Amino acid sequence: MFDARGYGATSISDIADEAGYTTGALYSNFANKEDLFLAVLEHQMADETAALRAELSAEPTVAGRLEVVGRWYASSAGRGQRRTRAVAEIALSSRRGDAAQTRLRHQRRALREAVADLLRQQEVELGIAFPLPIPTLTTAVLALLEGFALAAAFDDEGAVDPTPLVAALALMLRPTATPG
Repeated sequence: MFDARGYGATSISDIADEAGYTTGALYSNFANKEDLFLAVLEHQMADETAALRAELSAEPTVAGRLEVVGRWYASSAGRGQRRTRAVAEIALSSRRGDAAQTRLRHQRRALREAVADLLRQQEVELGIAFPLPIPTLTTAVLALLEGFALAAAFDDEGAVDPTPLVAALALMLRPTATPG
């Protein structure tokens, strides 16, 4: 529902009705709507990271792995741009130091660590070295993905072409050392 309607337009009552629960049942498990959204976001991030890690490991080349990222992006960009918008809504509406802001900061740190781990995995499995240090590259990759997700929010056609993203990633991730 957060994906379909947006964060602000989705109420706890709507969620409870859709799930077949009472609002009391939701409040017995989640402090508020932000808490529920952030729990869903944490779960989705863990699932998507694990699936992407496995799919990348199954592909033996840099080019193949970039295609995996392109397919992943094309299949999840709509969800990603809606999620990006919802996260932005919470980030902009929460106050510095409140529970939602603190949790978002922790999630952001976890996302950075997951992307850095995925990049390290590529270096190890492919026997390559990237042109930038992993922390710098992580920031650049996240900015690129988030920028493309935000841009997808303005696409009226609904189709997501991963080609520009894959081309930009290929330039950023061009190894400086290759196997053998």
